[in-house]
Amino acid sequence: CGPHCRSAGHSVQRRAPTRPDACVRSAVPPDWSVSSAPRPGGAGKGLYRRQWRLSLAGPQFSVVIPAFERERHVRLSVGSCLAQQGPTFEVVVVDDGSRDGTAAAASSFGDPRVRVLKHDCNRGVCPARNTGTDAVRGEWVIYLDSDEELLPGALATIAARADSAPADIGLLCFTYRVETGGFSPEPPLPMARMTFADYLRWADRATERTDMLYCMRRAIAREIRFPDSRAWE
Repeated sequence: CGPHCRSAGHSVQRRAPTRPDACVRSAVPPDWSVSSAPRPGGAGKGLYRRQWRLSLAGPQFSVVIPAFERERHVRLSVGSCLAQQGPTFEVVVVDDGSRDGTAAAASSFGDPRVRVLKHDCNRGVCPARNTGTDAVRGEWVIYLDSDEELLPGALATIAARADSAPADIGLLCFTYRVETGGFSPEPPLPMARMTFADYLRWADRATERTDMLYCMRRAIAREIRFPDSRAWE
């Protein structure tokens, strides 16, 4: 993404990794609710049709969700994306060789904005992200794990940051709200442009919570790929 990234606020809820069975999203306090963009025509169905017509030429965002044997969780993850309003988007789920009903669960919404790709065997989260990146059509790629959910209004917040990003900004970073309390990363990234040196200085002060949501320009995501291995697991 070049030497710069931009931190842009809180948009995602992450389930605690120590609770793999935690699949109920906690309520979002009013001060965390982001005002959604007005619906075209005022009707949900009209919004849906307009979004899909626009996405035929390529949506603004592609959400890539790698999943391995997450039949129950992936429904919540995909559902949180489909509940977003405003920007055009697609959801690309990559079933990484699951033996359960993960692929069927992801496909069960019957929504043309959702595509499901499959690996013949389990290759790991990074290769699954690369497979999704190769298939996306959006201008920006959001990497969401199958045990994570977008908070209401998250995509509108991300779109506002993306729309205002200079052309030389290739990566936007957003904060997780952790289900068991608190946020990640800690300390929070500044709401500012960061050089790589700035990032390293921040990383030196980081605690055990360093996860964040990445939103990357498609061209950058395809050029700077995840390792084709389990190196990040």
